[in-house]
Amino acid sequence: MHKKMAFLFSIALANSGHSMLGITKSVLISDSAILEGWLQLRGDGEERVFKNTLLIEAVTKAQAETVRILLKYGADISFEGEGGKTAIIAASCLGDWETFQVVLEHNEALARNNIISNTQRLANINHKTNHGWTSLMYAAH
Repeated sequence: MHKKMAFLFSIALANSGHSMLGITKSVLISDSAILEGWLQLRGDGEERVFKNTLLIEAVTKAQAETVRILLKYGADISFEGEGGKTAIIAASCLGDWETFQVVLEHNEALARNNIISNTQRLANINHKTNHGWTSLMYAAH
């Protein structure tokens, strides 16, 4: 079902002349089936930066399942978004335990399995935003 829906979605998207960047972020964040189906059909190329920024937005909106899918398809947990914010910092600001746990468990799995590449790096738990705050400072605030 999901693959058929993703295939039809991909055809409609291709015929519209839009790229991944042209799709409304809110649709991708709120509908994990569409997101996963679309990511299955796409390569990593130009979509990599979009996946990383979408990851931070999904964390900010407490969409734990969307976060899982983006991480599964290679979103970089250490990516620094606007203001130096990472997924861990975004999760700390939010206070949503499930989303925070998804982010931390993914980071731990990368460390445990030594899965580090050009697109997957460990997140620095002590990373500071442009304002000098760490995830612990945001969580305590």
